[in-house]
Amino acid sequence: MKRIISSILLLSFIATFAISQDYAVDKGAFILSGTGGFMSQGGDLYEVGEDRLSTFSLTSVANYFVIPNVFIGAGITYTRVSQGEDSMSTIGIGPTVGYAFGKAEGKSYPYIAGGFHFHSIGANDETISGTNILVSAGIILSIKKHIGLVLEIGYNFQNLKHEDWAESESGNAFVVSIGIAGLIF
Repeated sequence: MKRIISSILLLSFIATFAISQDYAVDKGAFILSGTGGFMSQGGDLYEVGEDRLSTFSLTSVANYFVIPNVFIGAGITYTRVSQGEDSMSTIGIGPTVGYAFGKAEGKSYPYIAGGFHFHSIGANDETISGTNILVSAGIILSIKKHIGLVLEIGYNFQNLKHEDWAESESGNAFVVSIGIAGLIF
């Protein structure tokens, strides 16, 4: 009997929490999103022998709205670059913060965000580590009440260091992403 009562109380609590927000960017709402991409490059510029340069990436972000329109969260990124027998994998993880525009009656939610990721790159049995500062702008277009299409552009400021390098090296990347979001409110 205790198990049944405990289960009912837990389900009641979860149900109350799940429906206590009025819209996708209200206080207490969550947005869980995932974006991905694949690029295959060839020609004299990219090919070594007959091998094309291939890049595959996945990013997942979980954001929680601390007040209406303002979110904090965490993101994780995985990227794999390969060409023939050689490959390199990158994993990045870190916090995000941002502002989403939108009201209860809205069907689209433009946003701006920033983040900081710690990166670890494995290539040729070596590890390179560093940081990545991310800034992005995008929009979530509501497809159904709790599902949205994510379109995003971003800019990354990267700084990497290998134990054999005299100094760290920096670079930047411009990224265009598309994905899907779960709107939990």
